[in-house]
Amino acid sequence: MTIKEPPALHPGGPGAKSLTVQGSFETDLEPALSGFISANIHDEVEPYSRYVSIIEANDNWYVTANWTLNGTVRKMICGKWCVRLFLDSLGPDNLDLELTNDEGLIPLDPCGNGEYTAHFNVKPGTVRAEHCGTPFQPVLSVSYLTNCKVRFPSEAAEMAAPAYMRYQAGPIAGIVRFPITQFITEEVEV
Repeated sequence: MTIKEPPALHPGGPGAKSLTVQGSFETDLEPALSGFISANIHDEVEPYSRYVSIIEANDNWYVTANWTLNGTVRKMICGKWCVRLFLDSLGPDNLDLELTNDEGLIPLDPCGNGEYTAHFNVKPGTVRAEHCGTPFQPVLSVSYLTNCKVRFPSEAAEMAAPAYMRYQAGPIAGIVRFPITQFITEEVEV
């Protein structure tokens, strides 16, 4: 696997109003298959700020991820994308979260243009912030799942497993490490 450049802040594409964070994308098939990934976080209070580094936990907030597959074998790859957002709080507490994108598993489109998007519309109260606020390290993960099913001991066990656990993982992954983000619960509105 080839490791891409470390994450950095970059302006979004044409017409974009918010800043995106560039991530790392790896595949065992380079140069025949490569990729690029970026994502942004914004909230309803400042939907197009440069980068939202303080989020009110009692408001809606959003994450949008964009990634692209490139290369000669792109049109031969089938399967699904598993997209998750991890929020690790910085401190000794039990506030860590793992969220799944709104679309669920995203099917690969080998006949498409190789571009994919996932959204997270995070509802108020999903993230619990301590009284004086809590800093979190958000990390977005995109993983390739093949169409090959995982073998379960029974059909009931398979149906009880989350959808992403039902397929075998393949050699393609992307990650975006956001800057540390403070979550607060605002009790006095101005």
